[in-house]
Amino acid sequence: MMTTKRVIPRAPKRPDTTPVMIRMTPDQLAEADRLARLENRSRASFVLTMYCRGIAAHKLEKGLSSE
Repeated sequence: MMTTKRVIPRAPKRPDTTPVMIRMTPDQLAEADRLARLENRSRASFVLTMYCRGIAAHKLEKGLSSE
């Protein structure tokens, strides 16, 4: 009897998003992976979260609107 393995997606499908590639040094990549594992997140999810936090901090620092 053949069994079917159920595949569970890692994240919900988000048709309104576009993948973006960034360059990271091996040390930066290792640190991102380590920190993502500590939060039980994927690398992409962790990096996106850090980007959003950085943008928010940058806007506050520069006095820009949060639009």
